[in-house]
Amino acid sequence: MTSTVVLPAAACAAASWIGLVIRFHGRGRLSGTWRSRGWFVLVIAATTGVTVLTSTVLLPHASQLPPVAVGLVAGSAVAPRERAPSTGRPVTALLTFGISYLLGALSRRLANDRAPGVSR
Repeated sequence: MTSTVVLPAAACAAASWIGLVIRFHGRGRLSGTWRSRGWFVLVIAATTGVTVLTSTVLLPHASQLPPVAVGLVAGSAVAPRERAPSTGRPVTALLTFGISYLLGALSRRLANDRAPGVSR
């Protein structure tokens, strides 16, 4: 249980945290308001949930890969990177749609938090 759930979840949460801090550096405080804090925690929870699901359901079929690697890969998905041309994989797009939506909502929340005259 520890090697297939707890370790990947912890690795993912740490990698997500670091990735979000790097991604939103200079664009606002991730824990500035309770709303931005909520989106921040929700993104980390979503990536961690995908990690746990992957390591418990899909990973047993790929026994050569250690479960911690799944946590690191999923957590690093929120780190900023250059735009790559679309690979045309609809399965990947479907799996990352929810996290992409949450990242966009967090970005909008941080922009609203920084805007003068916007109610918090």
